[in-house]
Amino acid sequence: MPEAEPKPTNELGKAPFWLSEEGAEYWEYVVGILGELQGVAKKPDEAAAAMFAQAIADYREADDALSDNGSNYQDVETKAGGVMTRIHPAVGVRKDAMAQIMKICAEFGLTPSARTRVKVDLGAEDKNPNDQYFA
Repeated sequence: MPEAEPKPTNELGKAPFWLSEEGAEYWEYVVGILGELQGVAKKPDEAAAAMFAQAIADYREADDALSDNGSNYQDVETKAGGVMTRIHPAVGVRKDAMAQIMKICAEFGLTPSARTRVKVDLGAEDKNPNDQYFA
């Protein structure tokens, strides 16, 4: 970490008040995942973690709607007398939520390739003295 870069402190706390009820349900799940990667998520990252929880909730809600209703939501009769099947709006919501989840996963180093780019300062006691030669 560069010397001038801020060093966040404190762990993630309780779910922010502004999270939806469904998002708050996924808060502990997100905190648990982020806690597995030592030094990645701290108190200043709370908003990003909350957005992660909300995106998971949005994905699950859309996925449940599609499970209940299918991916086609209505058949509309055209002026010519034909039938047109439309895609359920939850298909787009699920796709957008999935994209948001993947972006946030990359930010926090939660994919194999993203983990190689995430650098954390674990403190002097956890550093390998040889790292200064192989940066």
